[in-house]
Amino acid sequence: MRVIIILTLLFTCFKINSQEILKDSSVIDYSILPINNSPKLKLAFLKLQKIYKNKTKNNYSSGDSIFTIIHIGDSHIQGDHFSGQIRKQLQSYFGNGGRGVLFPYALAKSFGPRGTILKTNKKWIGEKTLTPNLSNKLGFIGYAAFTNDSNSSIALNFTENFEDSPFKKINIWHSSDSTSYAFKLNNEFKFSENKLNPSGWGISSFYCNTSTNTFSIFPFKTNTKQNHFGFYGFELISDIKYGVNYHHCGVVGSQFTHLINNAPWSIEQIAHLNPDLIIFSFGTNEAYNKDLDTSFYKSSIIKFMHDLEIASPKTAFIFTTAPDTRSQNRIPSNQISVNSLIKKIADSGNYSIFDLNEAMGGWGSIYTWYNKGLTLKDKLHFTEQGYSLQANLFTLSLLEAYNLINFNDSINLNQIRSIVKDTMVSILRNSKNDSLIKILEAHNKKQSIVSKNSTNRIHIVKKGDTISKLCRIYKISQKIILNTNNLSKKSILKIGEKIIITK
Repeated sequence: MRVIIILTLLFTCFKINSQEILKDSSVIDYSILPINNSPKLKLAFLKLQKIYKNKTKNNYSSGDSIFTIIHIGDSHIQGDHFSGQIRKQLQSYFGNGGRGVLFPYALAKSFGPRGTILKTNKKWIGEKTLTPNLSNKLGFIGYAAFTNDSNSSIALNFTENFEDSPFKKINIWHSSDSTSYAFKLNNEFKFSENKLNPSGWGISSFYCNTSTNTFSIFPFKTNTKQNHFGFYGFELISDIKYGVNYHHCGVVGSQFTHLINNAPWSIEQIAHLNPDLIIFSFGTNEAYNKDLDTSFYKSSIIKFMHDLEIASPKTAFIFTTAPDTRSQNRIPSNQISVNSLIKKIADSGNYSIFDLNEAMGGWGSIYTWYNKGLTLKDKLHFTEQGYSLQANLFTLSLLEAYNLINFNDSINLNQIRSIVKDTMVSILRNSKNDSLIKILEAHNKKQSIVSKNSTNRIHIVKKGDTISKLCRIYKISQKIILNTNNLSKKSILKIGEKIIITK
């Protein structure tokens, strides 16, 4: 009976629709619904429960004590503000099991990770999943660097701004085909073991007797056939053998199909890590892609997920929808359709979904986030505080779902719940008076009208166009044009404006 009461109370927790809040700011409340628990996510939570119980009892010798998460996405993930805050929150509850595979993005003329200083003595060619005409294979990390000079080297130093340093053990992800150079690290490190895959990539492990905050890679030839070396990333291996090991792999500007089409080692490498949970955070760049083929996009993801499930059958999956954005004040034409598609893919595969867009406050909420200083000026990326809030929204939803499964060993979420609620209530309360919301609602209304009636058409306003002129051209009444387009008799048409012509 007690179980039924608890579950009933949890499930009656509700989230007010953001549009209703916009209509009436006197009704203010905010709470997060748990992420929907797919069968595999439930099993993952049971493993996480064992780790949590062992941590609270200081018992770390029971085995199966590392919970591996891979978070894959675009620039929101590469910067690691969003994924990084999720990692910190989860590791604060379950233990720090590591940061997973990292890549020095400066090798590909990009940014991150924070707190790393890169030095090279020769030219390295950096590639990522968006690189045109890729000449080398990539994996789920999305980046790599290559050299054809056996005298090349890479040196990485970690500053106080880098977490989890110093270290004694390290894994290097690298090319391992028959024509690839051998390599060594600086003299402080000794070789431990390697795992070389027939497809051409491998992982080599090294250890150091004393803690350090630097390492260097030196490729070298062992035979005349060797002509290149590929560096895919590194893992700093902690002595702690319990907790959450959180890999974050983002590529600036990427779409889901870039990972699928341009990183053929992804599934094989993911299967090697045997993750308990994978989080996919794509959709932002797709939302602005005017040439997006939604049918191909959907079928590509479904096939990729099917193949991934075969390779990693115990892994649970969570999709996040794209956050609300307005890059350079552009309305992303595909945002609604892409997020709808992500939800359909998750539903069809029985995967879990976190609706980040709705959690932010829904369509148009980006303007209030911007006014609150939670986004950058581009209204595409967020400030560190904005990403932190998004991460708290996700983490709270995930842990609410965890508590539903493990209600006998539930986690106290009062602190994070209070932070999220207080902040989001403030955001949603202020959003009612934002005039831009009305503009976006009008835009949304136009999109809906056009899609519902295939006989409607769009007129692009040209120089000299007036409402009266359009009435004469299309032989419709002024009242219809005004009502359909949310205009008044005093409205002045702007060149380039889209006007719906309803028959």
